[in-house]
Amino acid sequence: MKEKQRLYRVMRLEHLFSLFGDKENVLVPPAWWDDPLENFVLKSPAIMPDGEEIDWAFRDDFFGQCWTRHKASDAMWRIYSPGDKKTRADQRGVRVRTTAAKLLGSLHVSAGRHADDQAFLERVRYLRQAKMAEFGDSAIRFPLNANDFAKTLLIKRLAFKHEREARLLFFADRNRNQFKEGRFHYPIEPHKFIEQIMIDPRVTREEAKQLKVQIQKKTGFKGKILHSKLYVLPKGFKFRITE
Repeated sequence: MKEKQRLYRVMRLEHLFSLFGDKENVLVPPAWWDDPLENFVLKSPAIMPDGEEIDWAFRDDFFGQCWTRHKASDAMWRIYSPGDKKTRADQRGVRVRTTAAKLLGSLHVSAGRHADDQAFLERVRYLRQAKMAEFGDSAIRFPLNANDFAKTLLIKRLAFKHEREARLLFFADRNRNQFKEGRFHYPIEPHKFIEQIMIDPRVTREEAKQLKVQIQKKTGFKGKILHSKLYVLPKGFKFRITE
């Protein structure tokens, strides 16, 4: 992935405040993701060249975080900041923007000298289920290496193609003291990490102004805080009536 590739993540407002307040980024185990086929290769038995069938003892040692390459996506707002259509409760999500270099770089700093074997950032590939089985047969080869294992977490079914996802992955050392309630936490400098904040398109212009003030006050963020215009009708449309 190119270093300048922009990446986006929609989150609830309280998670944004935690990001700036705790100065931590948080990765979760793939088992917490919705799709039951996540981590399907490492969760399945492997047949070794000599015919022996084994299970991967470290299959739960990866942690990840999902980002998107979508700049503007109705689906991303509705999936990751769903709210309530009638009461409008919780329809106050935000979308943060960073770059591939900043995202992976932040994890590399935390991983230290083992970064190349523990920290990964790549686009997700979307395959038909039959192709997923073919991928599983060729994904891991000798000599075994962490990069091959990471790639097994970068495959999803075509039904999820709309996400245009990129994943930050960490192959964890369980002896580290950065695990809290099953999550992996690592330190970041949010003012360098986050380039821009976008407010949910479903809030009114007045609500967006209030949220901007609230975000600036709680985070001290000096970058751009914008209100998404996804649902704003463009001006200037004119149409001719033909005879």
